[in-house]
Formats: sequence, C-alpha cells, structure tokens
Amino acid sequence: MSDRLALANAIEDAGIERAKAERVASLIVDLVHDSVATQADVQALGSELKADIAATRAGLKGDIAGVSADLRQVEMALKADIQASETALRGEVAQTRGELKSDIAAAGAAVRAGEAAVRGLLSSEAARLDTRIERLDATVKAQPNATMLRLGTLMVVLTGIILAALRYWPPHRLVP
Repeated sequence: MSDRLALANAIEDAGIERAKAERVASLIVDLVHDSVATQADVQALGSELKADIAATRAGLKGDIAGVSADLRQVEMALKADIQASETALRGEVAQTRGELKSDIAAAGAAVRAGEAAVRGLLSSEAARLDTRIERLDATVKAQPNATMLRLGTLMVVLTGIILAALRYWPPHRLVP
C-alpha cells in the first residue's frame, strides 16, 4: 500500500489532480503487482531450479552409468568376436600350411620321379652313344688297315700289269 501512496504522490507532484493520480497509481500498482516477482518468488524459483538441476544431474549420472555398462558389454562382445576370428584364422592358417606342406611334398616327389626318369633316359642314351662311338672308333681304326690292304693289292696288280706289259713289249733294237 505504501507503494501506491508514494506513486500517487509522485503523480500529483507532476501536476495531475489527486483523485486521478490515485487511480493511475492503483492501476500501475495492480498491473505491476501481477507481473513483478517478489524475493520469495525468486527464492522459490531458485529452489525449484536447484531441485531440477539435481534431478537432471542424477538422471545424467544414471544415463552415463548405463552407457558405460553398454560400452563394457560392447567391448566384451568385440573382444569375444576378435578372439573367435583369431581362432578361426589360426585354424585356416594351420590348414593352409598343412595343404602347402603336402603340395610341396607331392611336388618334390614328382620332381624326384622326373629326375629319376631323366637320369634313366640320359643313362640309356649315353650307353647308346657309347656303343655308337665304339663302332665308329672301330671303323676308323679299321680304315687304315683296309686302306693299306687296298693299296698293297693295287700295287701287286700294277706290278703284275707292268711285268706283263714288259714281257709282251717288243724288244728295242738298237740301231747302229
């Protein structure tokens, strides 16, 4: 009420008559009274805000704890998946290693068999060539003997022809 009276006095001092000043002051105080907060209103609102903040903080802590628990579960699931994948990969690597070893062993056996076959072929071919070389060597060694025999025969025949020719040749007469 003192606010209304002080406002009416201020309006009256401004040159407006007292009855009008009181009505204007009453209107202003009524209008302001409903829209102005008192200190008790501010304290009540502060208490409500503190309670809301505490409730929000508690809710957030609960949400964070829930997310942390979810993250731990996801981490555990990922670790289990990684371990399962690792185990599967180790099995596949071991299987592949075994297959490669057997393939290498089979290839080695095939190479050894091929090598033995090639050695056999080379050995038989070498024996065949040795035989052929020996025959050629015997032929070459026999050639000088055959050549000498032919030359000797040719000489005997030529000597016979020359002697026969000399025998039948008319004697030369010396002309005195």
